[in-house]
Amino acid sequence: MQIAIGIVMMAVVGTLAYKKGLQPLTWLLAAGPLGFIVLFFLPSAKEEGLDKATRASRIKLGNTTGLALSVLAVLATLVVFAVS
Repeated sequence: MQIAIGIVMMAVVGTLAYKKGLQPLTWLLAAGPLGFIVLFFLPSAKEEGLDKATRASRIKLGNTTGLALSVLAVLATLVVFAVS
């Protein structure tokens, strides 16, 4: 059951990242509740009327945040398995 929930969360977070103009793969492993909440509140890079610099800034912020959360999730998982 936990695996199914994880797969659904990954699909939801990946879709939301794509709809905001971000790279879904950087958000793939940040698919926990924290990743979803952070992504939900990030500004969209696809808003109408954004200039190129603002759009690029939002994409960089979103992708960097997603990658950082993904790396933290992997490290946390490794620590949990190492301690068990």
